Amino acid sequence: VTRERQFWVMGHAAYTAAQRAEAFVSLAESGNTEWKGAHLHGLNLFGLRLPGAELNFADFTGSDLRQASLAGARLNRAV
Repeated sequence: VTRERQFWVMGHAAYTAAQRAEAFVSLAESGNTEWKGAHLHGLNLFGLRLPGAELNFADFTGSDLRQASLAGARLNRAV
């Protein structure tokens, strides 16, 4: 799956939360830095490991981030 397709999935609320979470994790792990417009609301990100990731402007409202590790992540204006 291409990065463009993953961003398309992540940017459209019509996709399931599981599909958007999978796209988000894949993009974040590959170094994506653009999160404006991404529909990250209500995702199950339990136990996520993204140390040092650049997550500026990411909106995780209602997402499950329990036991997630974002040590050193850039979270400027992230919610």
